[in-house]
Amino acid sequence: MTIKRMIFRLGVRGLETLLMLMPVRKTATWRRLMATPAEDDELDIVAIAFNNPFVLEQQMCFLEKNMVGPYKYIVVDNSSDKGQREKIRLLCERRGVDYVSMPSNRLGVVGWSYSHAGALNWAWRKIIRRRRPAYFGFVDHDLYPVQKIDIRAELSEQPVYGLLKEYGDEEKKYWYLWAGLCFYKYDFVKKMHLDFMPVAPNRTYLDTGGGNWYPMYSKMERSGLHLADLEYVEYPEMAGMLDDKMALMDNGRWLHSTNGSNWKQKTEARDAVVEAVMRRFF
Repeated sequence: MTIKRMIFRLGVRGLETLLMLMPVRKTATWRRLMATPAEDDELDIVAIAFNNPFVLEQQMCFLEKNMVGPYKYIVVDNSSDKGQREKIRLLCERRGVDYVSMPSNRLGVVGWSYSHAGALNWAWRKIIRRRRPAYFGFVDHDLYPVQKIDIRAELSEQPVYGLLKEYGDEEKKYWYLWAGLCFYKYDFVKKMHLDFMPVAPNRTYLDTGGGNWYPMYSKMERSGLHLADLEYVEYPEMAGMLDDKMALMDNGRWLHSTNGSNWKQKTEARDAVVEAVMRRFF
């Protein structure tokens, strides 16, 4: 590792440490989540929200429609816009969804991947490790189950499920689960030091979620696992948009509208286009 890279990593870890040390806002929802132990067969689905209540409400509707079996849905708000945080809080209150407001996440100054990774690490340490559900997972706020999906069934014969990401060459390949669709058996990972930060083993960049290569995926055999595939699809409604495709995953069971946070291009028009495409599936 070069000195420049070492200084960068130290800076990232410093900002992450500050995030972890900041006090949690102990709302009534927070106290209830921490006081109520997870049930024996509980599935916790954690969505990392960021500045867009519209896509989050779409996700809530599709989870209610297509998620097989009971689950606890927890919104962890990593929004940088205070006004959007308030809208997301009110949405969750109206829909009866557990809402947790994260402390200010300064990792956004490094990059959105690091901000998202910091939110995932925070949710893992502050929520999942305290609740200890039998199954848990993280989803992007603009990811929708558009067909029936049973997460418990996916994890019945393997410890992880999600979208496969693989990089490297024939000599050395690195793989991990995309941070926007990743589920785990808690007993499998409970003693691991999970880390969703981007990493670059041997200069091979692994984006958000890639840090788990070291404690988890490097020690697993990938062959034989059922992991989600990815296909980009063009919809006529999106013609002319900056991102003119959406991503279908796991034989079309999940749809990712992409750029739900408008980090590539700030535009209100995109939400209307997403809504038009969503009507195809609901």
